[in-house]
Amino acid sequence: MPERIRVLHVEDNPDHALLIRRSLEREDDSLEITSAASAEEALGLLEENGFHVILSDYALGSGMSGLDFLRAVRDRGHDIPFVILTGQGNEEVASEALRMGANDYIIKRSGLLQFKRVALTIRNQRETFRARREKEEVEARYRHLVENVNAGIALARGDRFVYVNPKLCEILGYSAEELTSRPFLDFVAPASRETVAERYRKRQAGEELPSTYDVWALHKDGREICLELTASVIRDSEGISTLAVLREVTRERETERRAQRMEETLDLVFRQAGEAIFIHDLEGRIIEANPAASRLTGYTREELCSMRVQDLHVPEEREFSENKLASARLDGLFGFVGTGRCKDGTIKRCAVTTSLVRMGERTLVLSLVKEVPERMTSHEEEWVAAAVDARLKAALEKAPMVAVQAYDRQGRVTYWNRASEELYGFAREEAMGKTLYQLILEAAEAEGFLQELRRVWESCTPAPGREWLTRDREGNRRWVYSTIVPVVQGEECV
Repeated sequence: MPERIRVLHVEDNPDHALLIRRSLEREDDSLEITSAASAEEALGLLEENGFHVILSDYALGSGMSGLDFLRAVRDRGHDIPFVILTGQGNEEVASEALRMGANDYIIKRSGLLQFKRVALTIRNQRETFRARREKEEVEARYRHLVENVNAGIALARGDRFVYVNPKLCEILGYSAEELTSRPFLDFVAPASRETVAERYRKRQAGEELPSTYDVWALHKDGREICLELTASVIRDSEGISTLAVLREVTRERETERRAQRMEETLDLVFRQAGEAIFIHDLEGRIIEANPAASRLTGYTREELCSMRVQDLHVPEEREFSENKLASARLDGLFGFVGTGRCKDGTIKRCAVTTSLVRMGERTLVLSLVKEVPERMTSHEEEWVAAAVDARLKAALEKAPMVAVQAYDRQGRVTYWNRASEELYGFAREEAMGKTLYQLILEAAEAEGFLQELRRVWESCTPAPGREWLTRDREGNRRWVYSTIVPVVQGEECV
């Protein structure tokens, strides 16, 4: 069903008003005409009723003229379509009406065609107004989204930004005026400038390119920050533009690089270690073995990764091996001396240290194995078992780039390795017995750390890895990635 278009018609001659109303409603039965005899009356009706279009005669008797009425309507903030009727020879009046904000004018003529034209003009004005209003609402919603989204957004045309949202200003530290007044490459770090310029040119030329990539940008304070940029091309009546969505990922990328460096370092230690290292699951299935493990057992890495650690024990110690695996599930870090059979049948006595480790969502067992003299007294075996129990701690002490600390229930330091000394500048003797608030964390971070530590003590399960903002002895700040892991003996955290 067609929309009813409510028209406010202003005409001081009642006969003319009646004729126009009947003729227009006959031409278009969706028009609903309300007549007013003066501009003053029309203003009162306008405030009380939801009209869609105003149709006003220019000459309205002794009161306000049609132009006065138009001015009053616009002064009151109404943007309703306004069509003015003028007589022959009043083209100057029509021109003035358009200048003052009228949407259209019609010069009065006789005949039925006159009413057809007026009815068509009213409908066109209503449809144009409605389309414009819907477009404005869509643009307003889009602008609200763009200006409040938690990502920087920029629209580039030519060599400059023509629009930037508040979040991008926050990310880069510049005002919108500063960002739009200079070539956008001025805000790109030198190392990324050539890449950005080349991809911008190729994308606008229509070439297929990855839509998302990292760029380094210049913050107003002089820092270089990493941004994840997602770009797309927009073609419209104004030409070709590029829409860029930018998210700061500096900390994420630095964390990824540190994790990669640590992984590479640990992999190097794993590959070059003189002692055999096995990583296996809680059922004994071997997942990884280093070259020293192959040298010790005579099996290749591929062969070892198809076996269980129980397969490496002599048959009479299989049950012993199963019991040790069960102990690993409860006790975590411990050592023992056992007997193994190599690929060529050789029998070897070995000292073994095991520890539970988390890899992603999995709990695995890390075993360090070292051959020991074949004949040992029970006292010597106990001594070796205690010694191998300390080897993992010694490895942590020597591990490069891995700062390890231990804490009691009150958050006081009970262990502080050499890497911690190098990272923060506090000697072990200085750190022991102190809280991290006294050493490397501000109050808010220290409270958050203590809460995480309490949760670990209570649940006896590792805390998820996260970043902490720390300070060293000189007050220099740095972000570190850390995981809090419980040490379990029996069924208790120690």
